[in-house]
Amino acid sequence: MKRISRPLAHSGLIFMVACGLMCSGCGKKEAVVYPEFVKGEIAPATNDHPLQKAGQQALNDVGDLRTRSNFTPTLRSRFISRLTPSLNSLISNAGDGIPYTPRDLYEETEWLEGLSIISRAAAMKIEDSINEGSWDTANRLVIGVTQAGYSLMEADTLYAATGIEMIETVRAAYAPHLSKAPAGILSQLATSLTNLERERPQMELPIRNEAQNFDFAVQYIQDQMIAGKLENLESTFFKGSRPAIDYLKNLPEEERPSYFDRFRSEGDDWIKHYSDAVVLPRSQRTEFEFDRRADRPWKRFAFQVYSVVETYVAMNDRHNARQRLFILTAYSYAQSKAKGEAPLDFNSLPEAIRMDPYSGQEFPYRRAGKDFQIYSVGEDLRDDGGESNQSGLEPDLMLEGASF
Repeated sequence: MKRISRPLAHSGLIFMVACGLMCSGCGKKEAVVYPEFVKGEIAPATNDHPLQKAGQQALNDVGDLRTRSNFTPTLRSRFISRLTPSLNSLISNAGDGIPYTPRDLYEETEWLEGLSIISRAAAMKIEDSINEGSWDTANRLVIGVTQAGYSLMEADTLYAATGIEMIETVRAAYAPHLSKAPAGILSQLATSLTNLERERPQMELPIRNEAQNFDFAVQYIQDQMIAGKLENLESTFFKGSRPAIDYLKNLPEEERPSYFDRFRSEGDDWIKHYSDAVVLPRSQRTEFEFDRRADRPWKRFAFQVYSVVETYVAMNDRHNARQRLFILTAYSYAQSKAKGEAPLDFNSLPEAIRMDPYSGQEFPYRRAGKDFQIYSVGEDLRDDGGESNQSGLEPDLMLEGASF
């Protein structure tokens, strides 16, 4: 989920332009007053939250293995060893949520990459623990990283996306081995993850928290125009933004304040639509019909600034589907091993766990003795009987590593 990476100009430019436009002694032209979206000074980021510190520690410790994707056994062991201190710190502070505070969009968030790196090390340790028969350790790791991932969802969509990625990484490491786990381990895993689902932050919270991020972005564009530096916007928003930049250059000065007011107002429409949508199953949502508006000269800027909320909703749908399938599969294997047959249904579990986030109905589920099949209908909302591609994402969506 891309963030703009240019420094925010000081909002004092608004005052300077207003003063500069005044013709000394003539009084013939009123100053153009621009809207002010970001008021006051921005407190510098402290990055002193335990999870932020864990992420930064990971970056400090990983060294030359930071971007490596293929590991020899020796390098794999070295990678895990280097990340173990930060992983332990993350697990210890997993439940310490990061509440959203107003922040400059352009402040350094490199520590989020550190958290992603930690989750990769955790996935490797999960695989090693399973191979060694240390199922308790594997459970502790997947539960801890999942809890940390949800702690990030108290902030904005950038943080939430990192949290989803972390959970996905450890789930993908554990899921292919569910059928081999002891019944007690599976029950403990399903119960713990179900509790985390109950306690996770509201799904719409990261979207609502984007409002002040949108303020920063629109303020930045306005400040660049006021300063006569519209060329900076092309490097920020890439070549596709050229028509929007040219429009601003040719826009009469007295019409510019209204332009930015309307541009920023549209951001609230995005937030309202997607914060309502994310709590509904995909089948019950309506499309965001902003393209039908008659006059949207800022649309190229709007897509890059505001579409982070749309991206988050899609990520959250996939996460919800696979996380719920993970829990239901663990529960089913536990019942199958303990009682000799797969569960008849999932009525003993919370309704939210049983529901496919795409269809709004219970996940398709079939059983025959100890065997069972469970999946999501996926984005196309059509039940294809569990047929899916190699990625397990379409047409039906499967749990990672599912081999029913």
